[in-house]
Amino acid sequence: MVRDVIGELVGEIAQIQASKASSGQTSLSFGEPDLEASAIETENFRNILSEGADPEDSRVVFIDGGNAEIFLSPSLCVHFVRVFHSIYSGGHRTSCSADEFYVLASTKNVDGKIFYSARLLKSKAHTLTDSFFEEELDIDSLEASMREGKSKVNISRIPGMVRRLAELSTALLLAGRLGSGDAIIIDGSLCTRFSDEKKLVGALKGFAEQNNVLICGLSKTSDLLTCDGESVAALLNRASPGGSWCYTSAARSREDLVDVCFVKLHPSSSYVFRLDAFEHHSSGDYFAALLSSLARNSRDPIFLGYPYGLVEADNFARVSNRELDCLRMMFQAKAASIGCILDKDSAAVDAHSVLDNK
Repeated sequence: MVRDVIGELVGEIAQIQASKASSGQTSLSFGEPDLEASAIETENFRNILSEGADPEDSRVVFIDGGNAEIFLSPSLCVHFVRVFHSIYSGGHRTSCSADEFYVLASTKNVDGKIFYSARLLKSKAHTLTDSFFEEELDIDSLEASMREGKSKVNISRIPGMVRRLAELSTALLLAGRLGSGDAIIIDGSLCTRFSDEKKLVGALKGFAEQNNVLICGLSKTSDLLTCDGESVAALLNRASPGGSWCYTSAARSREDLVDVCFVKLHPSSSYVFRLDAFEHHSSGDYFAALLSSLARNSRDPIFLGYPYGLVEADNFARVSNRELDCLRMMFQAKAASIGCILDKDSAAVDAHSVLDNK
């Protein structure tokens, strides 16, 4: 019986895929309020030339972050955050470092509204400055851009927002050390959702324009859809000329002035990634040189078609389960040593774990 139902499901999926593949879809419509999509134009496909070596004087910075939950209750949240970056020149890594800190998010009442306050406690800093750690972030729990339906923003999302700000702040600080034609690749999109994020992306855009430094965001996943409900990445892969390619100007963010492109960085890879760039930077010789550099950096079989600089950044930024277990043990031991009782707070959100362990 189960096998019959699964067979029916697979058959339905095959029919849906066949229907979309034969629909003749020629336009993009992402269904995202801030993204202005364009029609598919074959001239927007650009072959990526990956022959040769990277110029010795050209630098590419890769940035990614990771965070892990140490403690959670409806009114308190503690996360450990790590932001890693590496700098490549001539196809080789020349330097790398990481910043580590803790985020304590708590609730407070502001004029009758619940706000989340995020305090940062520095553990190890190489790039981020004291001013970053000293700034306290306040977020309205009913922030419209962050809510899901009518529900308030969950406090557990606050550390992820702080991590995003740390990644963007790292990019802005490192951009000041780069020169014309150098580039920064941040894991994720350049499109923004909350005010502090918008300020940093705006500052990055201004710096990029003044100093001719390319700043891009490369997303491992993309859920953008066409007006027929098909994956944009899948559609472009089917319509592409083959090989390694970039599809430029698939859409533009009206608010952030970001061009949304898609790239396939290795001809033998099945992956197509979203690549965001600031307007006017997704064309020209410097952008073409960056694409070639990324293609040469995407040959490692560990993740064929994905820049190894970001594979490395993800690996070093990630907080392992073993590391998280140690942090939780130290946190709980320290809390017990000073008589800080946390069980009643955490019991409000971890009741599922009792059944999960049965």
